[in-house]
Amino acid sequence: MPFSLSELIPMSLALCESCIGIIELAHPDAKLSINEDYRQALLKSGIKHHKLAAELEDKETKLWAGLFKVISTLVRHLHNRDTRRPFCPQSHWLSSHISIQADRPSQIYRTHNAVFTRRPLGSLQSLTKTSYDDDGPPLANRDVRNLVILTELPFVVCFAERVKIVQRLIMSDKEDNQGEMTNFIIGPAINVVIRRNYIYEDAFEKLSSENGNDFKSTLFDQKEKYQRK
Repeated sequence: MPFSLSELIPMSLALCESCIGIIELAHPDAKLSINEDYRQALLKSGIKHHKLAAELEDKETKLWAGLFKVISTLVRHLHNRDTRRPFCPQSHWLSSHISIQADRPSQIYRTHNAVFTRRPLGSLQSLTKTSYDDDGPPLANRDVRNLVILTELPFVVCFAERVKIVQRLIMSDKEDNQGEMTNFIIGPAINVVIRRNYIYEDAFEKLSSENGNDFKSTLFDQKEKYQRK
């Protein structure tokens, strides 16, 4: 028997909070360590604690990742249903304890090309050790946690902040690929010649991705006059 709309409201809230809780467990502010009593107990039993801990951590990560995938998929389906035909109260999906502010300094604006894609839970942990940018520092656990939330559950962050984040991403990408001298027609640009009588042919040939053109660079439109002989 399907759930009623009145039952889906608290259920969707509980599932959404569960997803956020799993994300916070996967990317804590401080890494948990085994206490000394537990370590001594493992040593007395003849079990190598580091090997056991690694095996348990890998097994638990897979279990949590599978659980998160199922719950987050269901939450997104419920949110899509609420978007099409609203059944939840206003601000129902916003999380009160999630504080993601676009104006706060963060390294995610320098690594968005690499990490703003949906990945299995826990696979972004490597970003806390090394950065996808050659000259950038590794991401903090807080930044990785925010990335997962923005990728998997963006609707828990208010719309105004998400718009600001997109604007900052666009500006950061523009600075990386064009620079400040673009307005003076200086810097990286795409230089091609398009014949007037062969506009479509030249455009497909010279502006295609197979030719290695970087479409993030500036494209200047310069008209040249040719005299017939």
